[in-house]
Amino acid sequence: MTDEAGAIVEETEPAVVTTATVTLVEGRTFCVSGTSGDMEAEVPQGLFLRDVRVISDWRTRVDGHRPHHLTVLSQDACSTMLVSLMRLDSA
Repeated sequence: MTDEAGAIVEETEPAVVTTATVTLVEGRTFCVSGTSGDMEAEVPQGLFLRDVRVISDWRTRVDGHRPHHLTVLSQDACSTMLVSLMRLDSA
């Protein structure tokens, strides 16, 4: 198996997320997503309950369009606000 740069990677090595992620934890439940709120099944992201991934693919959309990510505001380990901007098309 090879990575994005074409380097050989042993399958026994753990996957590494190379993009910025947001992690929320409460008890034995945790969620790992991109800073946009999207979760991708191809990387170790998703909603996990007792170390079992129960949601592996999630796409944040508004009226079918992807919001433009601005920032992430975290107050503690179990709450985060993802701030995004939507383009308003004139009618």
